[in-house]
Amino acid sequence: MRRLRAGLFRRFRPLPGSSACEGRRVRVGYRIVKGAGDSVVVEVIDSLPGLDEIRDEYIELFQRARNASIFCSFQFVRTAWANFHGRRDRLFVVAVREAETLVGIAPFIIEPEMLLSKVPFRVIKFVAEWGDGDKPRLVTTQDEAWMWTRIQEFLTCEFKAWDAIALDEQPIDSPFPAAGAFRGAGFSLRRSSGICSYRAAIGGEWTDYVAGLKGKVRGDWTRCRRRLSEHAQPMSFECFEGVDDIGAALERYVALEQTTWKGGASFSIGGAIQQLRFYRALVRELAPAGMVAICFLTSGGADAAAALVFRTRDVVYGAHICYDPSLSKFAPGVVLNAEVMRRHFGSHYAFFDFLALQGGDTDSRFKANWATEVEDLTEIRVLKRGLRSRLYALDQKLRSE
Repeated sequence: MRRLRAGLFRRFRPLPGSSACEGRRVRVGYRIVKGAGDSVVVEVIDSLPGLDEIRDEYIELFQRARNASIFCSFQFVRTAWANFHGRRDRLFVVAVREAETLVGIAPFIIEPEMLLSKVPFRVIKFVAEWGDGDKPRLVTTQDEAWMWTRIQEFLTCEFKAWDAIALDEQPIDSPFPAAGAFRGAGFSLRRSSGICSYRAAIGGEWTDYVAGLKGKVRGDWTRCRRRLSEHAQPMSFECFEGVDDIGAALERYVALEQTTWKGGASFSIGGAIQQLRFYRALVRELAPAGMVAICFLTSGGADAAAALVFRTRDVVYGAHICYDPSLSKFAPGVVLNAEVMRRHFGSHYAFFDFLALQGGDTDSRFKANWATEVEDLTEIRVLKRGLRSRLYALDQKLRSE
């Protein structure tokens, strides 16, 4: 039976030349004895200097991790934190080591909600809550159930400066609830569903995939592609992914996006200056590793549609897409997305991920029509019972009145 060893709770001093709050890498460790000479250590990294210190380890772990999400990569986590955090937010990257080897990372933040305008209600979330992140997962080479158990032990035994945990878009079979640490009298744990995510297997042949589409979907796509090519010559496809090209490609994407119905919207890339700064920094971080591409469909020399995709070891993510509204009858967005998918078929990528879908999303028909798999997702909430949770309930009641 595992037991916690007292006296191994460690805090490291601030890095030289840093402030007490922001310039440190806090390593808070505890060891779980499993056998002679074998132990697990949990660390907390709560600053950019601390995160940069484990950059190489983090990236190497991500490359080997099971089910790693682009939105939990070092590049995304660092860029999102640097661009979106407020003065009350806390970086809370939980790193798990086994025999000194990094085996798992939970890239969290602690984001306080102010109750009754005065009391901070500290909520643990994935960093992917910022920057249009989607379906965040633990970055680990271990079994996820093992990782969640280690994290929950840490949050119940060692680190207690939190009030709630909010995990969005988790797999319906997530091992988080089964880990069991939050089933006691001091916590309230609930799950809610109703969200789904679509993806297509792209490991086979493109012709076989197209043949497997519904007849109407295949026919509409073929017809729109032909009509668009006849509308204005030439019709061409371009894709930019190099370090030297990606910045200009992003500005070109935004120029088209802001002429569409997405123009000015908070979820668009160019809808807000903070969002645009984030994406400018993110594509620069991802490009050297080949993890981003921006593609264009042109008609008559003008951009008809544009798409931004992310890429990991075996998944291509359809992150953003926009099209010229004057060409909507030709469905240029569908034509471009199909071309992006086609160009990734037969490579080392296994899936094209259309990303999660909220109820009522207008993209639902397109995603459903082109997907080969549907994944049900769940939201997980843990509330620590106590004075703050009672204030939280009161605050929510007052806001709803």
